[in-house]
Amino acid sequence: MGADQGPPLPTPSPHGRGVAPGRSPGVEVGDIIQGLATLGLGAIITKLIDYATTRRREQRESQGKAWEERDREARARRILEEYAHKLRRNLFRRGAKEGPGEDDVAPWPDYHTTKE
Repeated sequence: MGADQGPPLPTPSPHGRGVAPGRSPGVEVGDIIQGLATLGLGAIITKLIDYATTRRREQRESQGKAWEERDREARARRILEEYAHKLRRNLFRRGAKEGPGEDDVAPWPDYHTTKE
């Protein structure tokens, strides 16, 4: 074995990384910085995911409540329309007429589901 063997190989460390000759095995500053960056980035990503899922859940709940309110209002309108229809039928059965007069039954209002 001569001088042409090259530099000595690093000795293995318990962490699976080699240690350069003349250096003590242990944690280096770069390892600490890398670990802190990894932990910080992981925390940021975790917070972002938590925020996004919470925001989406709140939107779904809000939309669900809006649809429930809309359904309640539509149900109330249908009940009122059915009641008005029954009242009109009773009036017509008792001899009332539809017309513009004060004693006449007013014509059914013309309404549209879309704005014109």
